[in-house]
Amino acid sequence: MGVRSGQTVVAAYSTGPDSTAMLALLSRLRARLGIEVIAAYFDHGLRPRRAIDGDIGHARAAARRVGVPLRVGAADPADPPDGGGPEAAARAARYRFLERLAGECSADWIAVGHTADDRAETVLMRALQGSGVSGLGGMPARRGRVIRPLEALRRDDLRAWLRAERLPFRRDAQNGDRRFTRNRVRRLLADVERRFPGAAARLADLGRHAETTSAFVAAQAAQRLPWRRTALGMAVPWAEFRASPPALQMEALYQGYDRLLRGTGPRRLPRRFLVPVQQAAVRDAQRVRAAGHGVIIERAAAHLVMSAAVVRGAGTGYLWEAVRSGSYRIPETPIEIRRAEPGAGERTAASVLRISSVDGPLLVRSCRPGDRIRLDSGVKSLAALLREWGAPEARRWMIPVVADRRGMLAVCGAAFGYPDVLGTRCADEGNGTGAVITVGRVKEES
Repeated sequence: MGVRSGQTVVAAYSTGPDSTAMLALLSRLRARLGIEVIAAYFDHGLRPRRAIDGDIGHARAAARRVGVPLRVGAADPADPPDGGGPEAAARAARYRFLERLAGECSADWIAVGHTADDRAETVLMRALQGSGVSGLGGMPARRGRVIRPLEALRRDDLRAWLRAERLPFRRDAQNGDRRFTRNRVRRLLADVERRFPGAAARLADLGRHAETTSAFVAAQAAQRLPWRRTALGMAVPWAEFRASPPALQMEALYQGYDRLLRGTGPRRLPRRFLVPVQQAAVRDAQRVRAAGHGVIIERAAAHLVMSAAVVRGAGTGYLWEAVRSGSYRIPETPIEIRRAEPGAGERTAASVLRISSVDGPLLVRSCRPGDRIRLDSGVKSLAALLREWGAPEARRWMIPVVADRRGMLAVCGAAFGYPDVLGTRCADEGNGTGAVITVGRVKEES
């Protein structure tokens, strides 16, 4: 597991059988290993309040029984929407809570209760979705500070152990809901296992093999095709990209995307979106361009460049990653956005936003469906805000939203004749310590 004496482990605890077994085992190892354990329950916001209250009551009793503290969190309605549907959004919110809690508690590890069956389900699901090797190995025993102590154990064996130890757990009725992809794959795998006994174990082994293979490919890609940040975006030499094996090319494109939009875009670019770039490399094409998913990938002379943007045009939208001081003009408008560091001086502008803290890349972008901002008075829908302003639908895409990994920070309406709306992490006065964003009109030359 890699956990050493004196370290602290946050144990993700859902009250289900797998996490119950993990919490019990970790608590029994505390004295032997000399570690601290903190149980963490998270409400994803997908189940009825009565079920959640029952879970929390059960979790408190279980934590008392094994002698560990319990921390409870819940999904924030203002969290940024996730392009992968409710399951992906719930998973992302859960990990944000666990990472935040680990930071608050100075924890060394986050333990999650995934088993060999979960890995087998993931391999089957990713294979059916057309994933590559890295996707098949997407549930590693360890990634960063996230560990999976149960990943080599079977679900049925853990439940037998819970019964023998007389440890109670709760069942989630949503585990049988066929609207969720994971549940449909679980039922499919059960049918496959009946027809081909041992299939789940072999799929789990395939996932472990894919994990080690993808780790090797990732290391080779990082060494052979390192991305450099330039004024145009992330860049890698075109000649070196062309000369690399296809597996390294694909992994390098994923790595460039992860560095460019870390935590702010979809979890993974579709492989089919990147294949044309590889095909262009085979032909040594002079014009290479792939646009979508928040990025543009194109050839610029001797380099392949990936920039944080979307296809620009009326009503289409825009995205600017304000990683350092600089400016960006909103397409088809006279509006310019600038970023400066606090205390560097500010130009006269319609909007001056002082952001007290920035979590991850700072983005200035057009509004998206489902956008919400947390205000002192509560959570506000951006769509409702724009309706209150009377903003014409055809021009709403122009109004800038400032956001980071945790969601929306502000809506910059002043340059368009509307108010600025500041979230709780923006400062009204000059006490921001993270960044200064200004939005104003460019003077047109006569």
